[in-house]
Amino acid sequence: MTPKEILDEANQSAQEAGQLAVIEHGDTQGLCGAAWIVLRPARGAFVNYLKSQGIGERGVYGGWEISVDGPQGYRGQNSDVKEAAVRAFARVLKDNGLRASVCTRLV
Repeated sequence: MTPKEILDEANQSAQEAGQLAVIEHGDTQGLCGAAWIVLRPARGAFVNYLKSQGIGERGVYGGWEISVDGPQGYRGQNSDVKEAAVRAFARVLKDNGLRASVCTRLV
């Protein structure tokens, strides 16, 4: 798969998982949080594609960080929704041979 195809599939998977999490957990209930992915190493065709598209940033502790907010139009802060979306996104990356770590934080 090309980097664009991987990104498109990962985004679709994150959207679907996020929508299911909104249905299950609600968008205003639960703990507030953030979730993101770190790709290590921060090089290779996929990371170069992300950089060329202005997606992500260099991580504080290395790697390339990508934020995934959840389903389209989601503006909530429910950590369950965000984590579900990020885990689905990361699963697609891992299935395509990329080293992706899921990071979460309660705020």
